[in-house]
Amino acid sequence: MITTRTFCVLIFTLIMPYSFAADPERPSLELIHSWHITSEINALNILLNATQSDKSTLSPRFIHIQKNREYVSERIAHGYSPAISQWFAGPELNLMGELGVLNSLNQIAVEQNWGEIILPQILNDISHQGEYWALPINIHTRNMLWVDTKIFNQLNMTPPKTWREFLKIAPKIQASGYSPLSIGNTPRNRILLWNTIVLAQSSIDTYKKLMENQLTYKELNSLLTQSFKLLDKVKPFVNQYSFNAKAMAKRFANNEVALWLTGDWAKAELQHLGLELGKEFNCTMAPGNKDIALYGSDLFIFPRNNKISLDIIKDSFIKPIISEKVQIKYNLAKGSIPILRNIEMKVFDECAQLVASIIKKPNSLAPSFLSSSNDIVSFILETTIQDYWENNLTAAEVVEHLTKELIAVQ
Repeated sequence: MITTRTFCVLIFTLIMPYSFAADPERPSLELIHSWHITSEINALNILLNATQSDKSTLSPRFIHIQKNREYVSERIAHGYSPAISQWFAGPELNLMGELGVLNSLNQIAVEQNWGEIILPQILNDISHQGEYWALPINIHTRNMLWVDTKIFNQLNMTPPKTWREFLKIAPKIQASGYSPLSIGNTPRNRILLWNTIVLAQSSIDTYKKLMENQLTYKELNSLLTQSFKLLDKVKPFVNQYSFNAKAMAKRFANNEVALWLTGDWAKAELQHLGLELGKEFNCTMAPGNKDIALYGSDLFIFPRNNKISLDIIKDSFIKPIISEKVQIKYNLAKGSIPILRNIEMKVFDECAQLVASIIKKPNSLAPSFLSSSNDIVSFILETTIQDYWENNLTAAEVVEHLTKELIAVQ
């Protein structure tokens, strides 16, 4: 998270001298990213190939996702910002736009007709006060359930469509020596599990009100009580093997895990290990999330205070990425969904087509709480859910604490 101190420094950045590119004739566009797993590297290579230009070169630099925002913010604050950086929707993006440290993409959006070709919810995520501050490239689906078909065939079971169904089959799966449900051993994955449970027990509108802390005391207490009571029942059947997606994929490939709750990026990892979609593994949505896509997007920002012209970045990087050809290639590699409204999905597999069919339905996209416009709410939820897992708090203790804390900051 960007600190107040950093943003104060960012304000003064606006009057600092620009940094200079080494070769003004063919400048290097430094691209900061946090991609490291198989699907991400494959997708990055597609971007590199698609954005080759005689006007510039693209120079990717990996920064771990936990350090990305701080690193880029410090670079901007000290007057040598990267030309391009991966970023995330939410309050920090909006604040950076307000402070004037990002290039507005409004003119480019008009030239490329973003309003007509890009999905409305994605446009909403990248705009603030009438300005577009980021370039979206895809839609990731976080609430996907990856199914080990061998285990389910062996036990003569079908994947659960609801959490009630999961609780019925989980004891038998566990007794047979398998992990009923696996999630990554990170705060983000624990929150993902809770997110899917909340969505299974409420409407998307209610879920959004929770994320923005707009529920009444009665509504909040009721929803939290339901969700944590159910999480208490699910928790004994959950294994958190590793924080590493590759390690998680290997356990799944070794038939140790019946169900793996994670994002669509898992598909490429499993295929990289030799598993065939529709044969060794399959996909569905998280229990109770049939018509809901808990989503996030890969975004790029283009900081000011850089000598490289936005026109060069537009021609060399932005235009190719928005093209249908690159959208298809990139998202096929990444496991995600294109941001363009009218792309033909026949070239995509059944998992991508499943998500695309959901997205077409009204009110089907639910943002992750990590994209909440309320930083305080995000912090309270993240720390409390972490406490729940690490210190074995009861559902009643969590509900009491969360209700008190969230009502206090309304």
